[in-house]
Amino acid sequence: MQGNRKREEKVAAGKRRRFHPAFLAVLAAVLLFGTVTTVFAFFSIMRVEKVEIIGTSAVGEAEFLRAAEIEKGDFFFAFSAKKSARSFSGAYPAFRDVRVKKVLPGTVRVTLTEDVAVYTLVSEGTTYRLSADLRVMGTGEKTDAIFLELPPVRVTMGEKVLFEDENTNERMHALLADCAASSVGRTATRFEFADRFDLRIVTENGVLLKLGSAESAARKLQAAEKILAREDTGEIRAIDLGDPEAAIVEKG
Repeated sequence: MQGNRKREEKVAAGKRRRFHPAFLAVLAAVLLFGTVTTVFAFFSIMRVEKVEIIGTSAVGEAEFLRAAEIEKGDFFFAFSAKKSARSFSGAYPAFRDVRVKKVLPGTVRVTLTEDVAVYTLVSEGTTYRLSADLRVMGTGEKTDAIFLELPPVRVTMGEKVLFEDENTNERMHALLADCAASSVGRTATRFEFADRFDLRIVTENGVLLKLGSAESAARKLQAAEKILAREDTGEIRAIDLGDPEAAIVEKG
């Protein structure tokens, strides 16, 4: 009898050990399901509660929400941060970098980097403000910007102006980079680059620099710097820089 009892106890203990892992697996599955359900329910009801704008005071919460096509109370995970950033950039092209990030719980964090208008350009009767890399920032004049006269271009808000062909595009960007690196270019009030064989710059002192073509533009600008440094700019009317080694100073 005692032997039978021991065998029964061993069998019972084995059964308990055999079902124990299965029980734990079921329990874990129930707990996981409950957790996932709770988290899903939490996220599914979360709403847009506030907007944090970093980098500028020119745009408020209401302006951002309207331009980004978001409303307070919208489902937090229903809108796309990238799409909202694109929508805002289209409405506010003066900002060269727009970053939208979702921050739990219910906060939309917006980081804005405003560009600087360096040039003004008139195209088809409209005056545009352009950044240093020729991105269209908006319409209207800027008094301290350099007036830019270019070959025919296509203008799109928030985008860089497009020239008629890739060669012109590369040539103009290279020329403007040379001007930006030159003290003469940085103090210019007007760039007349419509004719690629008769490029001209007007300095703040009213001196006309005749570059001719864009070839050796950096050397031509360096030659102009040396001449303007040693001459009385009040007497100089123009400098012909077609040949930078034999520049012609026109006075009177």
